[in-house]
This record gives sequence, structure tokens and C-alpha cells, in this order.
Amino acid sequence: MGIFERYLSLWVWLCILAGVSFRYFAPALFSLIASIEYANVHLVVSLLILIIIYPMMVGKKPKGLCVTLVVNWLI
Repeated sequence: MGIFERYLSLWVWLCILAGVSFRYFAPALFSLIASIEYANVHLVVSLLILIIIYPMMVGKKPKGLCVTLVVNWLI
């Protein structure tokens, strides 16, 4: 395992802490980012989700993408 995988829990907690701090220290900017939406869909969240699932879409093993599609659309 690489350093990223080994300390994944730490990275998650650091991102949570950064998000909470960002909300506390820059509430106007946070509200502006949160208000960017189209048809009740938050575009920033949609972009981040796309970044997360993009490796599954272009990989040679489409199993992860198929599971994601089934869980999100068929269930």
C-alpha cells in the first residue's frame, strides 16, 4: 500500500476539518459556492462526484462503474 491508501482515514479527517474551517472562516464564499446550482442540482457537488467516479469510467475493469450505476439508479 502507498502512503495515500495507508493513511486514507487521516486524509478524510483532514478534508472534513478543512471544510468545517472553510465554512467558519469564509462563510460568504462558502455560501456562494453552495448556491451554484442548476435545476436543483448543486454543480460543485456534481463535479466532485464526477471526479471521484471518472477513474472507474475509463478503467479496464468496469465492475465499479456497473455497481455504482445499479446502486444509484436501479435500487
